[in-house]
Amino acid sequence: MSAVSETLRGLKKAELQTIHQFWLPGESVQYRADELRKRVTAALVRGAGVEERVARLSNSQRRLITAVLAKPKPRAALPELQETLAQSGASRVEVESTLRQLVERGFISRQKKRDGRRSEILEIPQELADHLARVMVVDGDSVSAADVISQKRLPFEIDFEEKTLDARIEQLDSAVLQKLCFWALQKRGILDLSADDYVEFMADAGAGEDNFDCWRRALEDAGIGTIGSISLHDFGITIPDPSLIIFQEWIQLRSRLRIQGATTPDKLLEAGVDLFIDLETLALHAEHHPVRLTRSGNFPKRLAEQLRQAMALERLADHLDGDTVTRVLRVALRLGIIENFAGELQANRERLKAWRSLDFSRKVEVLLQKFLDESAGNRWS
Repeated sequence: MSAVSETLRGLKKAELQTIHQFWLPGESVQYRADELRKRVTAALVRGAGVEERVARLSNSQRRLITAVLAKPKPRAALPELQETLAQSGASRVEVESTLRQLVERGFISRQKKRDGRRSEILEIPQELADHLARVMVVDGDSVSAADVISQKRLPFEIDFEEKTLDARIEQLDSAVLQKLCFWALQKRGILDLSADDYVEFMADAGAGEDNFDCWRRALEDAGIGTIGSISLHDFGITIPDPSLIIFQEWIQLRSRLRIQGATTPDKLLEAGVDLFIDLETLALHAEHHPVRLTRSGNFPKRLAEQLRQAMALERLADHLDGDTVTRVLRVALRLGIIENFAGELQANRERLKAWRSLDFSRKVEVLLQKFLDESAGNRWS
């Protein structure tokens, strides 16, 4: 029995549903307890979207997990942990509140000492601890959505000038992994390893899911990419699970090399996934809290300021024409995922559902085509 299975064995259905909602957002929780336990166990063992889950944690929650991971085994006595966290200014009440939230989300289990003493032991299941130890710290900074597919996840800096990406791939020991990497380059750096063609290719070569951990280590050691359960559902972005990821710094570098001198733009702004994150943020708000426009038809200033603070595109505000919230709203209206109905902004649930069902590449194609359709002219290239 795995450590995760042991941790989940005594949990009630309601507790399993809470963990399921956090680790598998968007999926139904209307299952029997044994089925919920099975699905949650699988998610924690494989670390389903662990980077994104960590990105949603507060600083105090990350500190508590890090303190447990710092032990020789991922377990610590509660008094010892309270003393450690007190050094960073956390009170016992804050530690208890943080711990309760982490237990509810399946990160940590609480166990009484076997000798009957009152002190509790906090433990992270070993399988989950391995995933957390891999992503908890990214160059000393908190994990962000972009770090999921970035070389920032590594404990070392890649020297992009020392050796080309093609040379790194060709030096991999596995010919199967080499082939998969080159296919990933043709797919903008993200290869769906669950697709039938690639599953069949791996099966014919005598490889499969059992090789993924070994391949992930080989890719990361070579500074090429990674393999894992990558999830950005909370940001409205769908990435196949599991995927082979070529670090996006390599994809960016290759794209820049293809730009000819004659077509070099005056200025190059790279928003990455920022626009898609902001579209989802605005759509979620309109979905649950329709926005009543002012009498003059403008977006409420106070609400705009609140949303602006959560907008990823704010970092490019100096280069954008107009307010960030207004820019994102215009795109949402053009896509039809938000509609102006009698002076109230509402989510079009059918179109929003269809938009969310698109994978990332298709979303890019849709937006690019709308941009081309609406921005024809000599000033655009």
